[in-house]
Amino acid sequence: MRQIALINHGCAKNLVDSEMILGLFKNKKSICFVNKISECDLIIINTCGFIESSKQEALDTIFECINSKKDTAKILVAGCLAQRYKKDLEESIPEVDCF
Repeated sequence: MRQIALINHGCAKNLVDSEMILGLFKNKKSICFVNKISECDLIIINTCGFIESSKQEALDTIFECINSKKDTAKILVAGCLAQRYKKDLEESIPEVDCF
């Protein structure tokens, strides 16, 4: 069974987007959601790119996940931060698998 963590940062729209992401996996019996980053196969971080404190919190979370994940885990960064600053993030944080 694949284990996924979903971390949400930012506004109410991000919360709705995260709930939609959860819904995509709803009927998948081979997937379960967990809270421990060190146990995940996939870490999804839904970010905010507008609220300064949320941007910093998202960046801190990305680096925390990079340092805490198991070697085979993948990190996917979604949301406004990933959309607005994709090129810069790809260059500065190559450890992330997908923006």
